[in-house]
Amino acid sequence: MSRHKLALNHIRLESNLQVNMPAVKADFNQLQQCVINLIFNAVDVMPDGGTLYISAGHEAEQKLVAIRIKDTGPGIGPADTAAIFESFATTKDEGYGAGLGLSTVYGIMQRHGGSLDVGSRAGEGATFTLKLPVMEYTVNGSKRADGATGLTTPKQ
Repeated sequence: MSRHKLALNHIRLESNLQVNMPAVKADFNQLQQCVINLIFNAVDVMPDGGTLYISAGHEAEQKLVAIRIKDTGPGIGPADTAAIFESFATTKDEGYGAGLGLSTVYGIMQRHGGSLDVGSRAGEGATFTLKLPVMEYTVNGSKRADGATGLTTPKQ
C-alpha cells in the first residue's frame, strides 16, 4: 500500500539499507507501524510530489540501529517542533489527522528502549530518526553488542 500511495502522489523513493545489521529486541508489528506512520506523514507534506529517503544502518559506537525517514516537504518550524511528539499536536488541516501518530511512534520507541528524533528547518524538509539499541549477548562469558553472532531478525 505504501508504494501505491507514493506513486499516486508523484513521490520518488530512495533507500540506503545496510545489510547484515545486528538484531534489535523489538516487536516487528509495532516497528512497522512506526515506519508506516512516518512514511504517510512524509507523503502528506509533499502534495505536489517530492522525494522520500529511507535509510537504516548500524551505529556501532552508539550500539544502536538507526532508521531515518527524510522528506523534501516544507519542513517543520521551531514553534511546531517543540510540541511535535505531544498527543493531539498536529499541523494538518482539520479532519486530516488527530495528532496521535507521532506521539504513538514516540511511545513505541520509548517502550522499546529507543528514541525518536526530528531534524528540520522550515523550507528544507524533515528527517525523523528511529533509534533502537542493539541486542546484547554473551560469547564465552564476554558481553557483546556488535552483531558478530550472525543473529538475524526473524522473517515476517
